[in-house]
Amino acid sequence: MDEASVVPGTTPSFLYPHNGSGSMAQLFDLAAWLEILVSSVAAAAGSSVGLVFALGAYPVIAHILAGHFLKQWLPRNPPIEVDGQRGLVERVGAVDNMICSDDRSWTV
Repeated sequence: MDEASVVPGTTPSFLYPHNGSGSMAQLFDLAAWLEILVSSVAAAAGSSVGLVFALGAYPVIAHILAGHFLKQWLPRNPPIEVDGQRGLVERVGAVDNMICSDDRSWTV
């Protein structure tokens, strides 16, 4: 087969032996549909896994971001009052904060 007989933008017949009739044509049509089906199922499964991960990680990410903004907002030197207890901020973490008073330490 010479290059002049191949029309640009089409698949050469030796790569895709589809002549429009017979069982080979049906086989190649079935293979194309199965490829589309498998690709669609794989895309749906990947999207589902991503969505489940994002929804499951939301509380953890929210606590980390809250700790970051609380660290910037809480004063370091003046005492603060939480639930009637006064103390100094010793540590601001991602999931808890430590406040120390004269007699004990507690986490918020």
